[in-house]
Amino acid sequence: MDSRFICLLSWASICLAQQLPLENADFQSWQNGRPEGWRVSFGAGDPQRQPSQIEALAGGGLALAGGAETGAWRLLSQDFEAEQGRVYALGFRARALELRRDANQYRNFYLGLVFRDAQDQVLLRTVQNVHTADWQDDRLVATAPEGTRRVEVALFLSLSGRLEVEWVALRCLQPEDSFELLAMEMDRRYSFFAHKGFDWQAQVDAYRPRAAEAVEPDAFAALMLEMLAPLEDPHVWVRVGEGQLQVPWSETPPLNFAARACVAALDDVQQLGRFGLLGRSPEGFGYLCVGSLQLSEADYQRLEDALRSLFDAPALILDLRANSGGNEQFAQRLVGLLCSEPRVYARNQHRNGPGHDDFEPARDRVLQPAAEQAYERPLAVLLGPGCVSSGEGMAMMLQALPQAELIGQPTRGASGNPAWLQLPNGVQVAFSRWKSLEPDGTCIEGRGVQPDQLLPHEGAGDPTLQAAIEYLRAAVE
Repeated sequence: MDSRFICLLSWASICLAQQLPLENADFQSWQNGRPEGWRVSFGAGDPQRQPSQIEALAGGGLALAGGAETGAWRLLSQDFEAEQGRVYALGFRARALELRRDANQYRNFYLGLVFRDAQDQVLLRTVQNVHTADWQDDRLVATAPEGTRRVEVALFLSLSGRLEVEWVALRCLQPEDSFELLAMEMDRRYSFFAHKGFDWQAQVDAYRPRAAEAVEPDAFAALMLEMLAPLEDPHVWVRVGEGQLQVPWSETPPLNFAARACVAALDDVQQLGRFGLLGRSPEGFGYLCVGSLQLSEADYQRLEDALRSLFDAPALILDLRANSGGNEQFAQRLVGLLCSEPRVYARNQHRNGPGHDDFEPARDRVLQPAAEQAYERPLAVLLGPGCVSSGEGMAMMLQALPQAELIGQPTRGASGNPAWLQLPNGVQVAFSRWKSLEPDGTCIEGRGVQPDQLLPHEGAGDPTLQAAIEYLRAAVE
């Protein structure tokens, strides 16, 4: 194995990966202003306008560069035969300098893999953006989807600034590489090692000898469940192929939601499938419990219709105490009905880098109005530890509304935006990739979204619901 790839991935123990023959992978050879072996094509913009620049770097490497005047963005690529179901790793050394988005530009600054079928149709395009101004080794891992015949290595920039690449390397990984791939991908991209003070390297070293003996996928998955359990992260999952999802660690926190007492305290109660509950208090306040965001489009429309049916009420109660999460976009659409202007409700940072506290720049999550006339009367939001993941994103949306009062207990504090990693042996592992932050930068992991009124879950009935009703009585008066 060449020294560059070992330096990049620390894969001294991965000896079986098949190297694909990238030509001029360090961009040392040039002819007519272009790196030999690389195809230059039009990537975006207007091909009649000024093209982006391709420059040789002193000592090897290249730069893709452009500015406000650039209108035709050029893409560099090479392609190879590929097999469906195989796992490919693109390694590279790169940096990005003075990137900015000028008018009519596209937000691309990446190295990527593009998988195509026999008719040259794109089946999957997956990319790794380059964020750091310092030279940094990185990698992109992807699985060739069904029907794949070729894989393309692509380098592309369509922003003002420079994307500099020193070298690239491409490998097709083998089943025996699975443990090292998981160890290194989590080392670089798992978001909470520093937050939890977890010694990942010690854990990897302890399990490496046993992983070498776990040849069969089921045995390997069982070992990974054991290895990952001490992270105590509900967004770490394991499965073999397309089989049943297995969770290394879970907890059942004490809930502050008394469902039967809640129903008994309401009038005109309607069950909305497995995801909601609709009703009104004796005072006429509207009540909507959103128990899940794992919805179909039809489910969401039913939930939206239910919320709209309450818009004649003098005040609303939104109950998130049992919200198990799901698709945060559904929450954005629903809460957008209560919002009259765009509001930053949260931020997030994706983990990326060799250090466990290396993160990409934070990005705002913005709530947009979803109706011409928003409902802006008093709103009580019920929270508790049963509200988790994207349910906590919904809680932060409501927290951003000026008419909302949050009542109850903190949410779970677990919102890691997990993504799956396909290993060459057929096992898949999902793990947390980001930190979810409040607009001021406070991380909610292990802390949760804090209520304005903190209430113990004590006494008969549903004390949190009763506190919300009392608050709304005063707010309406």
